[in-house]
Order: sequence, then C-alpha cells, then structure tokens
Amino acid sequence: MYRTNIQGFLFNWIYSQKGIVVGNSCSFEDIYKNMTNLFYSVDFLPQEILEEIKRKVFNIPELKTLIQKVKNKRAPRFVLIGDSGAGKSTLINAIAGYYAVQESDVHASTKNAEHIHIKDEDGKTLWEFLDTRGVSEQSKTPVTKAEDQLINDINTMSPDAIVYVRKADDRTNIDSKLAFLKNITEKMYETKKVLPSIIVVSSQCDKLTPSSICDPKIYTKNKRKMANIKERENQLEKLFREHSLNVKTILSTSVLVEWSLKSEKLIGLSKKEQMQYLKIDYRYNIDLLREMIMDSLQSESSKISFSMFLRVRESLAEKITEIFADVSSHLALSPMSAADILSSLRVLLVMFIAVLSGQKLSRESADEKIALFYEEDLRFSFFDMVQEISSSFTTTFFAKGSVVSAKTAAEEMKLIGSKSREFFNG
Repeated sequence: MYRTNIQGFLFNWIYSQKGIVVGNSCSFEDIYKNMTNLFYSVDFLPQEILEEIKRKVFNIPELKTLIQKVKNKRAPRFVLIGDSGAGKSTLINAIAGYYAVQESDVHASTKNAEHIHIKDEDGKTLWEFLDTRGVSEQSKTPVTKAEDQLINDINTMSPDAIVYVRKADDRTNIDSKLAFLKNITEKMYETKKVLPSIIVVSSQCDKLTPSSICDPKIYTKNKRKMANIKERENQLEKLFREHSLNVKTILSTSVLVEWSLKSEKLIGLSKKEQMQYLKIDYRYNIDLLREMIMDSLQSESSKISFSMFLRVRESLAEKITEIFADVSSHLALSPMSAADILSSLRVLLVMFIAVLSGQKLSRESADEKIALFYEEDLRFSFFDMVQEISSSFTTTFFAKGSVVSAKTAAEEMKLIGSKSREFFNG
C-alpha cells in the first residue's frame, strides 16, 4: 500500500528548506543550483546512499558538460555605440555604480574602441564593455575601413548586445548613423550568423524641457517633462523601425552625478571610499536599465547551455531514474528494514525530476500526485502484491525472495520515474 506519512513528511521538509530556486522559467544555472541544494539539504537518507546517488548523477556525461559551461560562465558583454558627447563613458560609471572610467565634457572620451572590464573588489569581472568611438567620428573615416575596424573589434569581443546611446535633446539627423549601425549588425550576422540584440538609451533626458528641473524625484512628477521624455522615446522607436532595426527596449536615462573630489583622485579609490565624496546623485532609470540588460543579455554560453539542457532534459531524467532504480535494486537485497529507505528514494526521485523541470511541489500536491500514480496505474498494485509474496518467500528461501524483491523495487522505481517525467515534462 502507498504510505503517505513518509512521503508527505519528506516532500514538506524538502520545500521548507531555503535556497531552492523555483519557477517554470528557470535557467539551467537555477536548475543546477536547485540540484546541488537538494543534495545538500537531504537528511532523510543514509549518507553513503546519498553520496552514491550524487556521484552517479553528476557523472552523467551530458550533465557534466552543462555544469562545466556554468562554471566557465563569463560576465555579460556589450558594445556601446553613439555620438561623442552622448555620455557613453558616464553611462558605464552609472551602470557600474561608481567612478570606474574617466569621463570628459570637453572632448571625445573614447578616441578608439576600448575594452573596459568592471570588476568587484575580489577582481572578478562583472561587466565587459566595448566603448566605441562616436558614430560621427566613425562616419568621417572611409566607410569600409571604419566598418571593418569596428566589426573586427565587435566580433573579437563576441558581445551579447549593442547599447545605442543617443542624447535625448539631440535633434541632428540620425538616418546616416542608423544606416551605419544597420550595416554593422548585418555584417555581424554574416560572420556570427546571429543578429545582435539592440538596447536604445535616450541619455541625458534631464536636459529636456523644462531643463531647469534636474532632480528625477521632482521631474518624474512634472507632466510636461515626462510627456517630452515619452515623445522622444516614441520618435526613436519610429526611426529604428524605419531602418528595420529590431530593438529590445528604448529607455530614457539621466546620469547626472557630482563629486566633491577630482576625477583623477576618485578613480584610484574603492567604490566604498568614493561614496563619501558623492555630492549630487540625479541618476534616473539606471537600476531599471541594469535590470533590462541582465534580462536581455543572456550570454552566449548561457543560451547554449539552456538550449542544450532542453534537448537532453528527458534523457537526463531517464538516466537519473535508472540510477535510482539500480540503487533500489541493491537495497532490496538487504534486510526488510530497507523498505523505508526505498520509500524515501521514490520521493527523492520525484523531487529530482520536478527540479529538472524548474517546478515546485507543495506537500499537498505532491501527496496527491504520488497517490494518483498508484490509483491510475494497476501495475503499482501488482508491485505491492509481489513485494508481499516475496517478503513471505524470503523467510523460507532468502536468496530467491531477495532477487524477486530487487527486481520489483527497480521496476517500481522506473515506473515512478516514468510517471513523474510524463507529469512534469508533458
């Protein structure tokens, strides 16, 4: 018979633990984290059995390949393109959250394409930028030379997206610049066979009328200013559409920050040390831009990893089921006290397949689903009957009875796995 006390307790206990990421749209990184957390959180199985399962699961070749990609995951990479004076370098500092790169109000901050790595205090790279020369400067160079130079820099970097920066109050003709951008994206496609994502930033929106209002806490309540900001976004959307440039998002930002210390001294300080010299912070929509970038910029390795995972998920679930069945078979050869462990293993298998699907089960739904497996498939009743007979048979003929129990335990585990895969993965 199906015993709800053990299964119900274990399902409830597992999901009461912290650190398990859930959701139908989990990335493979989330799923890998869930798998790891599940193994570390389990305390209802003997340690040697748990270690055996963990060792076998993480030695599945397809899973090892995916995990290696997660461990080698790089920081998000993107290219900044825009006219000189659009505030590309300032935008980098705003995204980084501190004065990371030198800025200039007088001349072009970037004379040539420059690779910029934003790192944390431990030296780990958090962001990678390719800060290009202004589009105006590029267009003054012979077209072929300018494009080839920029495309070579971009392809070498292999960015996740292009961030096009345009001053909100810039009314100069943009057609030639968007045509230039389109040529770049098309040539990138010829090389990489992937069209880059484009995020458009309408920078320095605080300069739009009424320009005297610079504090976003104030101008976000000013209907006239916000209407002008929205109008500019709509204009940019129309222009990009006319040039057949697909845009992920268009976002207005302002990055007005003033320090009480000269920039050349700031740049040598840590982020924490810099904050004590922060005089004015009128940044607007930078947190939202950062979130949009992280949402939009799935790094190339992450895309490949998740795509690979979706292709092999069913195979992984089957191989994991085989591992559990093999462990069950060996346990069934042991004395009858293994019955509770076998029951716990069945619960863990269902939980594992749920994790592979990025899903969460409540205690009630888990109990109902497992009970339903037994109710809807007569083979489970047959397994129960065989187990009872083999248990009696073992009293007189231990070896033969144990063999029957082992085979039955393995087949029952395989059926649990099959039912779980059908339920969670369709």
